[in-house]
Amino acid sequence: MAKKKTLQKHWLLQVQQVDEDLFVELPSNLLKQLGWQEGDNLLWTEKDNGYIVNKVKHKGGKGITA
Repeated sequence: MAKKKTLQKHWLLQVQQVDEDLFVELPSNLLKQLGWQEGDNLLWTEKDNGYIVNKVKHKGGKGITA
């Protein structure tokens, strides 16, 4: 029987600052796991004591969905 691969669902990232801009660097293994690439647009939604981040998908050129 093949063992099912478990994906990591939670990540704790260091918030960095350059001048007044805040940012996080997403690890390459996280990007690969999610199928994201540098330059993708992300939607950040505040939830409890953290954020949920989803890749923005353009739906027929009429707005965006997460």
